[in-house]
Amino acid sequence: GRIVYPYFGQGSAGVGVAAIKYYRLTGDEKYGQLLEQIYNDTNRKYAVFPGVISGLSGMGEFHLDLYNLTNEARYL
Repeated sequence: GRIVYPYFGQGSAGVGVAAIKYYRLTGDEKYGQLLEQIYNDTNRKYAVFPGVISGLSGMGEFHLDLYNLTNEARYL
């Protein structure tokens, strides 16, 4: 298999932030579906580092962006 990272700098959280921008711009529901899959990958309790690029802070930033997009409390 392949290794998939949840992080902002080289993984799902960074792709998620870009997908949020595309979703806001186009309104295309395929991005909404993608965002749910990305959320599932980034919804973690632990990470190697606490920082933005390779840690929990980057995943948290993505979750805050999701909350701002949807107002769904589960993203907090």
